[in-house]
Amino acid sequence: MFPYGMVHRHSASKHNLADLLELDRNWLIQVTMDPMGPRLAEIMPVFHLLQEAGRPFIVAIPTDGVAEDPAGQIIQMARELSPRGLCIHIRADSIALAIELRDLAKNIRWSS
Repeated sequence: MFPYGMVHRHSASKHNLADLLELDRNWLIQVTMDPMGPRLAEIMPVFHLLQEAGRPFIVAIPTDGVAEDPAGQIIQMARELSPRGLCIHIRADSIALAIELRDLAKNIRWSS
């Protein structure tokens, strides 16, 4: 039996993301940023709570042309969050954008 699990949520359900801290510590939390909001700045306090609790999590960022600026989101997370336990999953909609965001991620300076 595999002793780990994953919970998938969208940023629009930010009102109950903090409740996921009650799950067993073997559960990973994955949050997909919704193109229509809330914006990253609005959900960042929840990400801080997750990190303060020592919970690993994944942030999925779509790049469908409607979403908030993915490069800006990467930079904001690097300024405000620790890379420990954080996975940023970017779904690029073109090879050129994938290369641009890959290069940004490789050269980013994390705050902590």
